[in-house]
Amino acid sequence: TDFAGVHFLASAAVATQGSTLWNFVLHDQLVFRQDVRRYGWAGRFTRYLVVNNTMLLLRTPLLAVLVEWFGLHYVLANLAALALMTALRFLAAQLWIFASPRAAAKSQPSYAYDIHGLLHLASEVELPELATFQVPAPIAQADIHLHAGPPSRPLVGDTQVYEDGLGRYGFKIWIERDDTTRIWASRFICSSPHVLYTNVIEPLLRWAFVERGYALVHAAAISFEGRGGLITAPTDTGKTTTVLQTLESRPWRFLSDDMSLLGPEGDLLAFPKPMTISSHTLKAVRAARLSWRERLFLIVQSRLHSRAGRQLGLWLAEMQLPAASLNALIQRIIPPP
Repeated sequence: TDFAGVHFLASAAVATQGSTLWNFVLHDQLVFRQDVRRYGWAGRFTRYLVVNNTMLLLRTPLLAVLVEWFGLHYVLANLAALALMTALRFLAAQLWIFASPRAAAKSQPSYAYDIHGLLHLASEVELPELATFQVPAPIAQADIHLHAGPPSRPLVGDTQVYEDGLGRYGFKIWIERDDTTRIWASRFICSSPHVLYTNVIEPLLRWAFVERGYALVHAAAISFEGRGGLITAPTDTGKTTTVLQTLESRPWRFLSDDMSLLGPEGDLLAFPKPMTISSHTLKAVRAARLSWRERLFLIVQSRLHSRAGRQLGLWLAEMQLPAASLNALIQRIIPPP
């Protein structure tokens, strides 16, 4: 600017093009290096240039919104803007710029789940939350079918399509209900199984169980001598900690710590899922042994996936930003604890 007498905004734009070039070379040759590419060198560089300049245009108004509307300190606003831009850049690089070519006829692994004989689910994506109910695939007749990628035919019957603004490159699902329920989920969301289960599969399970006279309730469950008890409370208020401390001090049986299946006659069925362990929950488990690295990473995970983190997601949704896609991306990088 001082040397050439160019306006600082023009200097920033020129500097962006220069940094785009060497950043592209580093990403192309080191980070996303592959033997087979979907696009040629010129195609990848053009897309990279478009993304970088788009981020430059978005960053300034985003900073203004965070500082002027929400009263954030400019340093915190800058950090938040940089974090969001980084996530968006990674998303664009992963799904658009450096994407691998799709295989023409790639066979998908098959997973099957039998939930107490009440509901059968066939999936092209592994669902860790339902690992307890996994059975050998394929199963004869499934009530719910989950497919990875967009449908290859027109939908029929009762259909629903939802996306949060990025189309098949972000959070997008297609649902078709006839004799069975079929779900097609974008490959992006399939790469984040926890988000896929929590935001797509579990809501459908709730309705499917209701149709069968059962309720999938948000409650922990324990049993003793054939009698069960439910512990209900809002999220992040101590259900898991209560269950762990109870089991440690009493000879009771564990059924679940998050969701429980309640039958029409008051019968309680186990619905165990992987426990979400936060830093304060860890203190309730005296037998836990974690390295200092694991404990440090647990603090980051706990903060990110806490109630405050979910409130940030709601704010992003209110701002008409692709909150669901960003959530899937973040949980892909930093999974729940």
